[in-house]
Amino acid sequence: WMHGDIKGAFLSDTDATNISGTNLVSNGDFSSGATGWADDGSGGTNSFTVNGSGQAVWSVTTGTYWLNQQVYLTPGKTYTIQAELISSNNNRWIRVGSGPGGSSDLFDKMTWVSNEVYQFTVPSNWTNNYWVQFGIQAAGTITFDNVVLKLADPDRSVNNKGLQVFGTVTKSAVATGAELVAYSGWSSSNYLRQPYNTDLQVGTGDVYFTWWTKTSGGLQRVWFDYSNANDWNTPSGANDRLYGIVTVNGELQFTVGSTTYTSPTSSYSADGIWHHIVMQRRGGTVEFYKDGQLLSSHSNANDSVGADNQILVLGTGIHYPAAPWTGHMTLFRVGNSAISPEQIKKIYEDEKWLFQENAACTLYGSSDTVTALAYDDSNDLLHVGTSSGRSDFQGLRRINNTTTAVTTAISASNGLIAEQ
Repeated sequence: WMHGDIKGAFLSDTDATNISGTNLVSNGDFSSGATGWADDGSGGTNSFTVNGSGQAVWSVTTGTYWLNQQVYLTPGKTYTIQAELISSNNNRWIRVGSGPGGSSDLFDKMTWVSNEVYQFTVPSNWTNNYWVQFGIQAAGTITFDNVVLKLADPDRSVNNKGLQVFGTVTKSAVATGAELVAYSGWSSSNYLRQPYNTDLQVGTGDVYFTWWTKTSGGLQRVWFDYSNANDWNTPSGANDRLYGIVTVNGELQFTVGSTTYTSPTSSYSADGIWHHIVMQRRGGTVEFYKDGQLLSSHSNANDSVGADNQILVLGTGIHYPAAPWTGHMTLFRVGNSAISPEQIKKIYEDEKWLFQENAACTLYGSSDTVTALAYDDSNDLLHVGTSSGRSDFQGLRRINNTTTAVTTAISASNGLIAEQ
């Protein structure tokens, strides 16, 4: 479920391949001068230099020309790209394409924003030869630095701003034969991170964090931290943050601004069982939920959060990176709104079925193009047709499928299904 004013839906995948966070752009900080970078060879008047501050300076006198570097990407995977903009005349592009000069774009952003994180996915039928491209339309100059292209954990929400991978994060099925994948192996070196994102500026408004988690290891650990990026490993700077942990006594703790709120002792235990957690501020009240039930609520939570340079980190803390989560997490979501008690209960009841053995949660087959839909209110089943067949869903779980393509329509009533 993606509720309300959602700002990110992460850790939502079916690929159990571990993910590693290497910058795929070589010499992205231009510390080796112009090495690895060149113009697209289309002619025209252009100039590429690296200035005394180690920044790229790309100038074009006439036409539209591109500064390129070839990179190697994997079809079907999601990536994030960002770069620091020092100065420009606003006629600037950043692109990732399958050829130099801006052809066959995977990603295309004119007037890109400095250090903004952009997400794109490589189609599964594309080759793995691509170019990162910086372009100028007509005469102009752009100065930029610190180009970063990384494998990402996708953001499944409409915002499309994935998490960058640092180190290696382990992925495995949430249960034997289940499609949904869990993330683990967290440490001060292995975690997921979203750079500063203006979408997450909460102020004094509502905000929620919700996820599924389990552990058999120790407590007093960090699930997530939304804090100032400059405060890494500096506990004294712990303020203006949103911070979720569990204490050694099994208390859930949610820091909002500079105030920490705590659920009752033994609210959470390292029992090795999947649990659904919600920490939120709703109408000036901080609330803790586990498995659809309210644990406690705390009033007067009106601290402002997210003034500047906040980043979101999952699996460890910005101020305490030496206390990473010891277990698994999945289906992590954050939004600038609040979830009602009834909605939290429904989310728990609907999603818990995804953690059973052999539970399916996706459309059957390789196509996600829906050709027909039908809902049978007699048994509460949704039937979804694609070129791969018909998928039958009970809530969020696929309970059956066919392998004959659905091309036009589905009709379903009283357990009888007709399709063509």
